[in-house]
Amino acid sequence: MTELTAAPSSARKKNTVYYINCVITLVLMLAGFLIGPIGPLTESGSKVVFIFVGVVYGMITVGITWPALLGMVLLGFSGYMDTVDAEGKVTAATTVAKVFLNAFGNDTYLFVFFLLIFAAIMNNSGLSNTIAYKMVSLKFAQGKPWVLSLLILVAAYLVGMLISCSPGILIPWAIVYTICKLVGYTPKDQWPKFMVIGIVLAAQLGNAALPFKPLSLQMMASLKDATGIVIDYVPFTIFAIIMSVLIMVGYWAMCRFCFRIDVAPLKKADVNLGSDVVFTAQQKQLCVALAALFVFLFVPSFLPAGTPAKAFFTTLGSTAVAVVIIAVLALMRKKDGKPYVNVIESIKTGVPWETLILLAFVMVISTALTTTGNGVKEGLSMVLNPVLGSASGFMFSVILLIVAAVGTQVLGNLIYGLMLMPIVCVYGAATGADLSMLTVALCVVLNAALVLPSASPLAGLLHGNTEWVSEKDIYKYSIPNVLVIVVVAVILCATLGAVMF
Repeated sequence: MTELTAAPSSARKKNTVYYINCVITLVLMLAGFLIGPIGPLTESGSKVVFIFVGVVYGMITVGITWPALLGMVLLGFSGYMDTVDAEGKVTAATTVAKVFLNAFGNDTYLFVFFLLIFAAIMNNSGLSNTIAYKMVSLKFAQGKPWVLSLLILVAAYLVGMLISCSPGILIPWAIVYTICKLVGYTPKDQWPKFMVIGIVLAAQLGNAALPFKPLSLQMMASLKDATGIVIDYVPFTIFAIIMSVLIMVGYWAMCRFCFRIDVAPLKKADVNLGSDVVFTAQQKQLCVALAALFVFLFVPSFLPAGTPAKAFFTTLGSTAVAVVIIAVLALMRKKDGKPYVNVIESIKTGVPWETLILLAFVMVISTALTTTGNGVKEGLSMVLNPVLGSASGFMFSVILLIVAAVGTQVLGNLIYGLMLMPIVCVYGAATGADLSMLTVALCVVLNAALVLPSASPLAGLLHGNTEWVSEKDIYKYSIPNVLVIVVVAVILCATLGAVMF
């Protein structure tokens, strides 16, 4: 009887906390409409700031979907897009329809949407599995435990980079479990713990390596909307790959040389798991499609201005590249007449709608927060000047990288990136910081989020794997790695970043 009454009681408490947080979220979102101008904030600026604060609070406490959607509705009444004539008369008012058009009709939003469909098509073909097993089966790793360990991390990194993080975690995890059975490791041993945690980190870092991933596009869109700065895909990719790989290798080296994990059982065992795994015809063709995607996205960076080819790719745009490739795949038929790929099924199973709703909100709130004349820039300066004082551009970058590396371990990285970008765009520009370099570095740092389940959905997945890792294990390996992240990021920004950006 006690157990039966305990469960409903616990559920009631959770519901009570949930609804209290819902009320706080709504109060914060509406506060700007009730309070009016505050300090340097205009009436519109006050509405926008409180909507932003309320949505962020709601995302942290009650979820992403309804705070983001309601936030966009309220932005339609904030007036941040009002066009005013010389006499101060509003000639074109902000509306909810305009906000939703700028959110869901934004080119960045559409680009992410079609890329996620393409990634789902590749994953549904089994390409993730083949890549992971092929990496682990490389002959030079046999009998070399630490080389094998690094290869498993690289496999997770590549799948996370080329396809998506979820298969980049789940498939290498399955490989580690199989190896443990072969050599006699149990969940109590340190090697599987180090690998299970490292695989999540590696997949997240792979997700940070390319400029057309949701977080990266969110950050770059915020930068572009606020400052007009457009980051070229080529330097982004080079810098992000180098930084993310060094952080991954840093984690591997930390576990090898500092924690001195016992890998003796791996030295004599045959762990060649991928010898019978081959690329299917469809997977090979999808690799060609993936290569075509990369070529057509990166080629425009190398074309000289004013040429017909440059004009063509400018007109085409990045979104259309992804759309055309998906359309070609959908057009194709197998020998038996069946569709080559199931686009609709890929949309159903491979598109994380919650992430896309958050991205839509980012598209409009980043513009609303940095609109000239709403007082937000002046307000940020008033808040940050006492903290940062006369910090140089580079010191500002160092401070922000530390804040990002620590904060992302607690808050969701997409949400935390949303919070940091107004500071980057407004205050960072005032200090003379290199905003392009800092944005790319933040994209990598924010992805390395493991310490708490709230850090990201993938961190939640890690913390839920209680059979192989405990909370204590995660803290043991991931907290020291925050220092690795900061050191790598700062050194690269001071050296390579100064040359590339």
